[in-house]
Amino acid sequence: MKSAIPEAGVPISPPAAGNGGDRQEASLHGEILLRLRDYVVEGNIPEGARVPERQLCEMLGISRTPLREALKVLAAEGLIELLPNRGARVRRLSPRDLEELFDVMAGLESLAGRLACEIITDEEIVAIERLHYEMYGHYLHRDMHGYFQTNQQIHESIVAAARNEALKATYANFAG
Repeated sequence: MKSAIPEAGVPISPPAAGNGGDRQEASLHGEILLRLRDYVVEGNIPEGARVPERQLCEMLGISRTPLREALKVLAAEGLIELLPNRGARVRRLSPRDLEELFDVMAGLESLAGRLACEIITDEEIVAIERLHYEMYGHYLHRDMHGYFQTNQQIHESIVAAARNEALKATYANFAG
């Protein structure tokens, strides 16, 4: 699978001094977390394998501190296991783990769909339809990375159309 992190690495810019630094720091953290989560979920580090911190720091253009903060979040999400004084490794998911995750996701998406159907706008329907055709184009070109990213955007759009903040936050924790 193609990684969301480029081979040569694209450093993530640190916040500019005196220019909304706290907000930029939060977005920097979010960007690191998003890219790292994608990298793990796409299978670029095999299940059970150690997380190559030095390599990831080089690819992301960051120091170990922000990487370790992102790893803590991924550990809380169940994707990573933190090994005391030995780094981290990608968690092995058992068939039962996967079954439970799919049950929860199915329930959340069912609720999102039901709520969205009650209040979705024509513009939102058109936007989701556009994403569907974009996803189909990725499928035809055998671009699985683009396909899965667009598929995720469709699901997130339906959750957003439900206009339920608690559902949105819960979904974000599971869908990552």
